[in-house]
Amino acid sequence: MAASDTPPIFKAWFQRCININGSDASPNDVPSNARTQINDRVSHRLQHDARLHFEALSASASANGDARKTGAAQVTSDPNPPPNQQSTAAQDVSSASSGTANGALARLVATFGPVISSSDSTEATNNDSKSPAEKSHRLVARIRALHCFLGALEGSGSLTQGVREAVGRFLVEICRSGRNEEGDVAQDGGEDLMVSEQPDFVDAAELSPEEITQQLKSMDEVEQRKNWIDESSSPSIVTVTADDIRDVSMMCLTALVRSGLDVFPTRESKSMDSPPLEKAIEVVYQSMNLRLELAMLGVRNRCDMSDSDSNNIHSGASYESMQIDFSVEEGLSQLPRAKRSICFNLLEAALEGIVNDASKWKVLLSQSQSEKSSFCDLVPASVLEKMSSFGSLSASCLHGETDPRCLLQVLRLLNRTQQVMLPLFDSQHYSIGSHMKVEESHPGGKVAFPSVVIFDAVAPYYPVHFTPPKNDPHGITRDMLQNALMSVLCERGAKYNHFNITEIDNAGGKESGEDETMITLAGRMFLERLDPPKTVMDYDPVSSGSNSEVEDKLDAVRDLSVLLLPSSSENTNPNIRRVTTAFLTELSSSLARVHEQSITSATGSPTTDDATGGLDAEDQISLASSIRQFSSTLAHWLEENGPSSFGFGLNGGEEKAEMIDSSLWEAFVVDIIRRLSPTLGSAPQGLHGRASTAYLASLAAGGGLVTLNKVLQSCIPGFLGVLALLDENREDSTTSTESSNAKNRDEEKMAAAMRGIAALISSCRVTLGRLERKHRGVKINPHPMLLFSSKIIQKISLALNSMAKHADDSQLSLAAVAALESILTTADLQALNEEDVNSMIKSFSTLASFIIQTDDAVIKTSSSDEWKTACARALGALISNGFVDVNAEVSEECHHLGVYAESLLRQTLLSASSPPDVSFDSSCNRYDWIVLAGACSNGPLFVSRRIVFDLCSRIIKDLQMNPFKDDSINFFPLTALSYLVRNGGMNVSISFHEKDGRQSFSFAIIDELCKSVKRKSSANGVTTGERDMQIPIGMSQLKLPLSEAGDWEEANTVIRRAYLILPHLLHTYERTPAISSCKTLIDSIGQVIPPLSEWDEVKLSVCLPLLASILNCSDHVWSKLEASSIDGLKSMTPYLAQFCMSPDHKPYARSSASSCLFSTIFHASNDEEQCDDDEYAIVHQLLDNNVFPALEEAVESLKADVSDLACKETSGFVSASSFSRVEDILNFMSVLGSAAECKGGPYARVGDAIAKFLVELTCTGMAKFSSNREAIELISFTKDGKENPLMNLSAHISTLSASAFGNMLSVQNGGPFWRQRITHKTLPTILKALQEQSQSQYPPALGTLAIICHMLCCLPVSVLGGSHVRQFVPTLVAGLVYYSKNTSVLVESEMLSSKASGLLSIVIASLAKMLSNSPDDLTKFMEIIIPSLSLLCASIISNEYIPIQVLVLQCLELATKHPHARNTAQREKEQVVAVLSALVDHPSSIIRHTAVQVRNVW
Repeated sequence: MAASDTPPIFKAWFQRCININGSDASPNDVPSNARTQINDRVSHRLQHDARLHFEALSASASANGDARKTGAAQVTSDPNPPPNQQSTAAQDVSSASSGTANGALARLVATFGPVISSSDSTEATNNDSKSPAEKSHRLVARIRALHCFLGALEGSGSLTQGVREAVGRFLVEICRSGRNEEGDVAQDGGEDLMVSEQPDFVDAAELSPEEITQQLKSMDEVEQRKNWIDESSSPSIVTVTADDIRDVSMMCLTALVRSGLDVFPTRESKSMDSPPLEKAIEVVYQSMNLRLELAMLGVRNRCDMSDSDSNNIHSGASYESMQIDFSVEEGLSQLPRAKRSICFNLLEAALEGIVNDASKWKVLLSQSQSEKSSFCDLVPASVLEKMSSFGSLSASCLHGETDPRCLLQVLRLLNRTQQVMLPLFDSQHYSIGSHMKVEESHPGGKVAFPSVVIFDAVAPYYPVHFTPPKNDPHGITRDMLQNALMSVLCERGAKYNHFNITEIDNAGGKESGEDETMITLAGRMFLERLDPPKTVMDYDPVSSGSNSEVEDKLDAVRDLSVLLLPSSSENTNPNIRRVTTAFLTELSSSLARVHEQSITSATGSPTTDDATGGLDAEDQISLASSIRQFSSTLAHWLEENGPSSFGFGLNGGEEKAEMIDSSLWEAFVVDIIRRLSPTLGSAPQGLHGRASTAYLASLAAGGGLVTLNKVLQSCIPGFLGVLALLDENREDSTTSTESSNAKNRDEEKMAAAMRGIAALISSCRVTLGRLERKHRGVKINPHPMLLFSSKIIQKISLALNSMAKHADDSQLSLAAVAALESILTTADLQALNEEDVNSMIKSFSTLASFIIQTDDAVIKTSSSDEWKTACARALGALISNGFVDVNAEVSEECHHLGVYAESLLRQTLLSASSPPDVSFDSSCNRYDWIVLAGACSNGPLFVSRRIVFDLCSRIIKDLQMNPFKDDSINFFPLTALSYLVRNGGMNVSISFHEKDGRQSFSFAIIDELCKSVKRKSSANGVTTGERDMQIPIGMSQLKLPLSEAGDWEEANTVIRRAYLILPHLLHTYERTPAISSCKTLIDSIGQVIPPLSEWDEVKLSVCLPLLASILNCSDHVWSKLEASSIDGLKSMTPYLAQFCMSPDHKPYARSSASSCLFSTIFHASNDEEQCDDDEYAIVHQLLDNNVFPALEEAVESLKADVSDLACKETSGFVSASSFSRVEDILNFMSVLGSAAECKGGPYARVGDAIAKFLVELTCTGMAKFSSNREAIELISFTKDGKENPLMNLSAHISTLSASAFGNMLSVQNGGPFWRQRITHKTLPTILKALQEQSQSQYPPALGTLAIICHMLCCLPVSVLGGSHVRQFVPTLVAGLVYYSKNTSVLVESEMLSSKASGLLSIVIASLAKMLSNSPDDLTKFMEIIIPSLSLLCASIISNEYIPIQVLVLQCLELATKHPHARNTAQREKEQVVAVLSALVDHPSSIIRHTAVQVRNVW
């Protein structure tokens, strides 16, 4: 191509490439590090300019007429193109226009070819004579030219096949390793460094003096140059090697194979008569072939480390004659990690190009099929063979790879190879049996994807052994590598045409399992890990590092699940269609064998060939459970996706396109049933029989209906055959020793058979329940147990009758009761005959005699608790399933059973509501309650309604009839109801709270609890009250009370009785169904708050705790509340606030009101959340209207009391009302603050203000909440108060606000950051107070001490900060020392308030936490802490301080574990042991035991 044809922009780039330094300056005049930066900057700038230029060309070509679509339409419409359209690669290049990306790229190759290419023989010959500067110019110019070329390829949108082939040939040649490039090293001082090392002496023999002088000068010059190089920074030396050129050429090749394909103009096919679409499809095939070949040649040439080119490809050779050696492991392993990654990027780019071509191929195929073309839709064998070679090459890259980054990249590359290529190989299978056979398109037969080669490459890495280093910047974890490895082994993401390999093998005339697939190979590898072969003695199963063998097996089961089962986000897994029946048979056998081994090891009796004996039983049980779960899920999935006729029409009624051959289900399920079921009829009591029972029962429970029927039909006859021994034992009445031993053996065998039947029946119930839920309540007919129910009932009846006769609750009896419960909850009771019903009634009568107390029968007490519990469960099952609704139509036999169940229910309710017999122990179970709980949890809703109605009626009757004495209240109906709520399921709560006519049972009980005590009997025996709960409204109804004191005394009696009953009722309001009662409770409370009479107080005392239980049971309760209920709660907040702060109400009711208020603020949505601070949100209203006015009044009252006490100059109590009034208001303020903090948003600012207010009030005695309010002065610190704070009332008062702040910190709701925020806002005030106190000689202020102790107890060190904790420690230790020296004053301080002893408890608790979590912060104080603790132990001996003394002893024990206090402990040992020895005689047993324990530690 003439130089005049070169575009001007190409000439500018060309000059920029060859002009290395941009000036005439010598290379040595520019510093080496500056030259490196210049070269990098110029190369990337050229790449950027070229990319922009070619992107513009591609966009312009697309905008000008949409040439591709036009060309496609012309070719499609013109069946006979002109002969001169035939083009080769050279013709495509020569005929391309420089205005298109293809033409410009061709001219760019022609322009930069002389700069990039190194194949000129003359240049190669004279290469050795070049100076280092010339070599540097040459290599840097090639680097720049290649970067320019890289930018051009990145900017090109689509390239024609001819241009890609020509450019690819050019780039592949540059990737080759050649002799003339090995010496091309551009390096400052490189010439002297490359020559052989010269001697450091001159051989003067036969040399003239001039020659000696010349050699010495030469040696000096060389030495000086070496010294200059050594003094320079060696990393800054410019080094450009031939490998760098090869790397950039690999990048160019990567961009080339990733580029799109411009199908037109196309290369003509060999036949001139072929249609244009077929020629276009052939071009796509050629493009696939070329991409793969270029990628493989590039990697092979880059990995070639030979110095000669004898094995390389000559530039003139055609691609058809290229013989490629794909063994690149040796050369690849010698490359650095970054260069290996470049090779992998090239292979990934080829796959991206194949995806592009495949999409075009599918479009062209769809057009060809629409035109009814006879063109073959199979990928040619040549392309598939090339893909197979590509997969083999990619797999070979993995051999010996150890770098986790490259390993992750190659594993993802292999998985991407599977995703892209497997569907193309799969088309061969898809065409079998259709109009096309493989041999017609592939004469050599089917071309196989190299799954075996890929498996051989990845298998050594399973399982992944990798522990990432600390502070790994790459973030590669073992899970990432394991995930990538499993993606390859599972062929994750590969889309098949959904065929069954069994059908394909049969259609192709081959035996199943002849061709190995990746799924089969991976499955067998997982099986080897799960069940290592026993025949090979030196076999070492794969293990994941430090994992035990059972953990390896658990991992193997999980990997099998990933391989064969669909994920939670998918409905199907195509991998199961890639396995053979032989593999599934092997899998099923291995699972059963390992399951038996794990059960054997868990029972502690390992067999001789069990390799897992001695391992932890819990791990073995977990392994057995995992195996059962996997096998049952796989059986279910195989059956569910089988043919509709195979699934008895349970698969939705529609024929699925992705069916699984039924032979797979038979191989996995039927074969193992045939192998295990004979044991169940011969020796079910053995380990093998028990393990087989568990495995088959799990198959029946987890599989579908077909699996269930198969298991039942194969196993139950064997069990019934074993139970035939019951008839023989009944006829045999001999009592010899030998006969007795035989009967014992038979009983063990029959018990195992009975348990097996119970397990299978339970499995039947699980499967039927799942099918009924799936099909929306449709019953399965006929019932799977129809053939066996009658026989099983007769055998159970024989076993229980034998037990009743001999009064023996043996293992057989326990198993029979369990089977009776299972058959009753599973079988179709409508199908029972009269004999079966009579047998069951007789059996249940026997069971009832053990647990139901009646007037004419006494409970048998000789039986075990296990037996009674089993009987109770069975009776509960009878009531839940046999009790018949009055409106139901049932058979006569079923009605007979229902009558007995109703009679049994009445007896049980009477027993449950009555006190137990005299032999009852409080620690024993109430089995009649267990019966009712089982009936409610397993039965329909009407059963629970009947039980709840009876219990509530008894409760109401007892409340109406019994006198109001604490010792006469019958709590048993209440406790029974509470037990049912906790253990009887949701139906109990629904029945309790649903309205029956006018009101629900819950409010009927509330009304009775709130009624007046004064009653009189009416003529008909019904008691009525003298007054209603509330005074009737109206002037005509107004009545003055006879005595106010009498009314309050009566109200207090009602409240006291209600508080005895409420703990049993609270459980019924802690369940979700209680929401239905929430609105009525809110309305009832809203009518009587604020309370205007003593009976309003009674109602609030009863209703507020119940409402608090509903609101706090769970967060989702608030999402189900009606808007009117939420509005009602918001409207009550001012009255709830007043109620909480008033000392005139009961503490329990005030606490409940506070809880309701907290929940309302925290959960209820409020439209005012977006308001500014000056607007009245709910918390602002409560603070402004309720809290601060009450606080100001209470503080003034407290100050007046303190002043009066000081004037009297006597020690005594301050007014308890004023002190507690301030405490209550501050505590309520902390509730508002914690609720606001937990709610967040604008409310958080209010919470922060409350926290700062409390802290300032504690530390300074005065605080101001906001700018529009006056400051409140709580206390004023005096000198006497600072010197002896324990005996100063002001110091005690300062702890009130500190305790309120501690209450805020102790709240656990809300997010994780609000405590950190208020800590940050309050720490400055606290630290300032600590700094002022550190400069004085007084003891620490009690308020400040209380605040830091609350913060240490409630906040982790990460929130406080280590430096702040260390600032708190001196004050904490000073408080401990002050208390230890003033224990005699502690009792006197109790006359002022109880805050002093409470603060001591917090101090010791903070110290215990510090000793446990942050002992290093206490190291320098241990010499003070240990003597102070021992002094406290010796001084505090009163029974009132037992909790404090236990904490002190705990701290002494923790002190011995301090890592840096050994010497201090040794010095104080004698004194501490003496104190502890004295505590051994303490009156409290807790102190005695704790003291002995601590003394032993010391």
